[in-house]
Amino acid sequence: MGWGSAPWGTSPWGFGTTGLLFLTGAYPSSIRSIVVGCSRPPRALSALGIGDALNPATWTVTVVNTAELLLVYAVRMLDAGTAELFLLQPMGGYGTQHTVGSTTLITPAGVVINYPRLLAFNGTQYADALKNSASQVDLQSRQVPGGTLAATLVVTSAGDYANEGGDALLKKIIIRQLSSQPGDWTFSPQFGLGLRTKYPLSTRDIPTKEKEMELVVQSAPEVDTARVSISYNPSTGILVANIQARTRAGANVETNLSIGAR
Repeated sequence: MGWGSAPWGTSPWGFGTTGLLFLTGAYPSSIRSIVVGCSRPPRALSALGIGDALNPATWTVTVVNTAELLLVYAVRMLDAGTAELFLLQPMGGYGTQHTVGSTTLITPAGVVINYPRLLAFNGTQYADALKNSASQVDLQSRQVPGGTLAATLVVTSAGDYANEGGDALLKKIIIRQLSSQPGDWTFSPQFGLGLRTKYPLSTRDIPTKEKEMELVVQSAPEVDTARVSISYNPSTGILVANIQARTRAGANVETNLSIGAR
């Protein structure tokens, strides 16, 4: 069947054409990455191909005890039969069980993956320490008054762009979640609610829109609960959403966003 487990042995040179494709093992390579082994080389040609190993949408990673989906945003092949998946959210600790799998992964000939398609593995023992010390940052920006999506970058006294994290970064993440159009993010076609400033919104649709926004905000890994209240500003004719989010760490984050016209 093959000639070993080295890269040459797990490539087409080491496998016959009749071998089935299935998952053989998985383990975390860092707090946000997983190595997944395959019984034979899968198709790995394009990050946009359906069933392609390089397509993040081909893979699903779940935290078992909470049923939380961890988003795969990039994939690379370590060798012909081994993929490394990179996650947006951190995994749990060693005592937390996760699963990784695919129902669409295919061989170079287009044959769909066989069983086992799903593997269980434990998180990393350094996850808790890394979570506490990790610091996500983005370029600091100041939102233009009035709840619009426009913002300006901030320059430090040294002439470089300033960074920001924590609650300020969470506000930006919330705005991106609500304003991104579904399909804009290749690695997550469902990401975004597609809100647009001054887009017509009927009064009777406001309660439904508030609920939709709350569900989107609560999907952020840092957010525990969210509350959205939409009000009408008669002086501008614009509907403004007040978004209040409580983080898992107990902090309260509040921001306003112009979402439509009545």
